[in-house]
Amino acid sequence: MSSGSDRDEAASVDAARTGARVDLPEAFQREIRELARALPGMNYYEVLGVSREAEHSQIRDAFFERSKTFHPDRYFKKELGPYAELLNEIYKRIVAAHDVLRDTKL
Repeated sequence: MSSGSDRDEAASVDAARTGARVDLPEAFQREIRELARALPGMNYYEVLGVSREAEHSQIRDAFFERSKTFHPDRYFKKELGPYAELLNEIYKRIVAAHDVLRDTKL
């Protein structure tokens, strides 16, 4: 199984090597790579960008904000090249964080 860092480097190298067109701004490509690299070491609060003291409404709002940015469907019909896999991994982690943190029984 590849680590986030391996996938990040592979995305950059694959896009450069193949000359794959990627319809994402360079700054967002960098953000995706950095987040994918950091994901394995992040807790759910960090994934959503909220503090451990966050209210449920803040968790919900952070989830929706992150979802708007990283949901793979947002980039439908865009050339994503190796970034498609990274976006999927990031989004799965965002959903998992929300599912766990929204559960008031915890």
